Amino acid sequence: MPDRALPEELRELCDEAGGEQLLDGNLNIYPLEADDPELLSVANASDKLRSWDWPVPNELVVFGDDGQGSSFGLWLPEAEGARPIVVQVGEVFEEPCLAVVGDDLAGFLRGWGGYYLALMGDRKALREAVPDLPDELAALKDEGSEDEFYAILGWANPHLPDPRPDPYERGLTPAQVDEIARSSAV
Repeated sequence: MPDRALPEELRELCDEAGGEQLLDGNLNIYPLEADDPELLSVANASDKLRSWDWPVPNELVVFGDDGQGSSFGLWLPEAEGARPIVVQVGEVFEEPCLAVVGDDLAGFLRGWGGYYLALMGDRKALREAVPDLPDELAALKDEGSEDEFYAILGWANPHLPDPRPDPYERGLTPAQVDEIARSSAV
């Protein structure tokens, strides 16, 4: 992990949901620390992935995964005033395998969670978790198409540099992600 302190919102998320498989396994949150060193935790995931030859930059603190091979991390830039952004690491083992999937942790969770709750058809949970999601987005008329996924993710994260972030199709390098993080400085 970087020498910088973890943001409080990440600590709270891991305290509440660490070790949980959420959204039918489409979002898995790691605990801050694990008793078993073989299990992934926020404290060890970035280093473990690097040891397995994943191209995980030092600025990235991995906090979970999508249950399908990609990991999620919070980019903790060193730039003064820059805000942490959420980055997806694709399982491609090449440098341009990153995608910015969240303007911040809250936006990422609203977008990712909103889509999968809508896909699961749990209208009550969707309205509790994302009460302001427009009905036209929540309806999923195309039964969960990529367009619907990106529409909800973009609604929750209006400042994404790519409206269709994909670490496999249009992967970013660590330098590109760092530039994006620096440009989000307040």
